[in-house]
Amino acid sequence: MGKVYSKGKVHSVSVMGGVQRLRRQRSRSPRDSPGSPSSQSFSSNSITSTDSEISFDEDDGFKTLVEQKKAQFAKAGYMFPICEKEIDRLQTLHYMFRYFWGNNFSSPMEGVLAKGNAKILDIGCGPGIWILECATTYQSCSFTGIDIAALYPSEIKPRNTEFLNVNIFDGLPFEDNTFDFVHQRFMMFAYTIDNWQEKVLPELLRVLKPGGYLELMENDIVWYEEGPLSRKFREQVLQAMRDLQNIELVLSSHIPEWLSRFPCLSQHHHDSRKAPFGSWAGGVGKFHLTSNKWGAVHMYDAVDGVGLNKEEYLDTIEKVMEECEGRKGYLMSHRYWVRKKIE
Repeated sequence: MGKVYSKGKVHSVSVMGGVQRLRRQRSRSPRDSPGSPSSQSFSSNSITSTDSEISFDEDDGFKTLVEQKKAQFAKAGYMFPICEKEIDRLQTLHYMFRYFWGNNFSSPMEGVLAKGNAKILDIGCGPGIWILECATTYQSCSFTGIDIAALYPSEIKPRNTEFLNVNIFDGLPFEDNTFDFVHQRFMMFAYTIDNWQEKVLPELLRVLKPGGYLELMENDIVWYEEGPLSRKFREQVLQAMRDLQNIELVLSSHIPEWLSRFPCLSQHHHDSRKAPFGSWAGGVGKFHLTSNKWGAVHMYDAVDGVGLNKEEYLDTIEKVMEECEGRKGYLMSHRYWVRKKIE
């Protein structure tokens, strides 16, 4: 469950559109070269920006990947016991979006990490799964994860990892120019529009070394191929989040502009991938739609029910999910990466 900060209040919320709220994790898998949505591929199946079919079968490898990785980390003792539904959901979201992207980051950091001695910071690390996987792959680099909730491993973990209970709004406990790579994803439910511009981005760039990369990953809560009821409900939720929380859930038109305001940055990049939801996309699509539903249900208080009582709100969500099942829907996952200039 995530936390929304606005106007001195904290609301428990989650995600909509398969997005994970305020925490995030990442993992390392075979990297593909950054490309446009029209050129992406996933295993033997394909997700493109064209009208071609997106097909995920139950045995397409996604479920196997998830179960193998969960078992691997549980056995190694790197994870909290996989017993709470939310932690389990966070881990599965991690593997799901790694699956959609085919890798864990788009910044050209592979060579730097392979050489070793690099310092990496992950903001809102959640259970720490992205750090745990990357730290296992790049054992000569040091990885630091921060989160306001201590879901991450406290004792049994790779020697090149560190997890800290930190709230970014209190400032990051690091010196200027500390990290070679700063990574953050799925934080849109945690930050107001003002937070992004006045606190978060300046603080992330402060601790980033000259020549280092900052990478952000967020999903737009825009459902493509949606039905009329889904569109109406989604737009009501988006507007309520803007009006009541000052939180923007369609960031693809904002983050590039915000980053462009920093003269210390160069090499601005933006890439996207389709993230399908619904049974038509197989097991991964079913999970994604279930995550959408879970998030929408838990946003009731944050959006004041969009004018509906609790029973009406939940009934509307059920109807929206039914409508989504009858369509080949998807949302877009976005990555933004920039380099800090060497002065």
